[in-house]
Amino acid sequence: KNSLMDAAAAVKLGRATIRNIHENLFWAFIYNLICIPLAMGLLGIELKPMYGAAAMSLSSFTVCMNALRLNRVKLYPAGYAARQAAAAGTSAGAEKETAGADKETAEADVPARPDTINQTNTQEEPAMTKTLEIEGFGYRAAMKGKNLGLNLGDSHPIEVVPPKGITFEVEGATKIFVKGADKQVVGQISAIIRGYRGPEPYKGKGIRYQGEHILRKAGKTAGK
Repeated sequence: KNSLMDAAAAVKLGRATIRNIHENLFWAFIYNLICIPLAMGLLGIELKPMYGAAAMSLSSFTVCMNALRLNRVKLYPAGYAARQAAAAGTSAGAEKETAGADKETAEADVPARPDTINQTNTQEEPAMTKTLEIEGFGYRAAMKGKNLGLNLGDSHPIEVVPPKGITFEVEGATKIFVKGADKQVVGQISAIIRGYRGPEPYKGKGIRYQGEHILRKAGKTAGK
């Protein structure tokens, strides 16, 4: 949880960081004051490139090691972490006890079920059923396990896999029942099945909803 001690620790860490930056700048100044004249040969000493590269690496290593000293800064008073852990454990225990008491109260409020209730009748029945009808010579439907098989005059049959919560039933090979608890999903699956072979407007062959009215068109006639 948030604490005012975190703000004080942030200020302390910021001050230590500024101090560390000042130290790095000081040693960088000393390094440049000595090494730049050597590299230019002003002191009568020839500095080989290999030694210059080693000096640069040593400078970077020194800066990194000095920055790592920030990990040793003590941001909180002694014993603060232990007190926070103890307080967190006490709070978690109280919440657990409260949750347990609430659960016991809820269970006590549930009325006991009579022993005469048949357990096989407790399953939830589908709340929505959509019926489709198939019309057309050779058009038929059949169950293939839980899947729905459709023969609609194509070179190969169509197999529809029901999504979770949806069941299919077939009656007389021309009537399909789509059942499920979700009305929207039942409607979507029914529309997909109907879309495989929608009723054509001349003879009405295809899949339609039960009670659906199809606007028929007159057949083509030879001209005089």
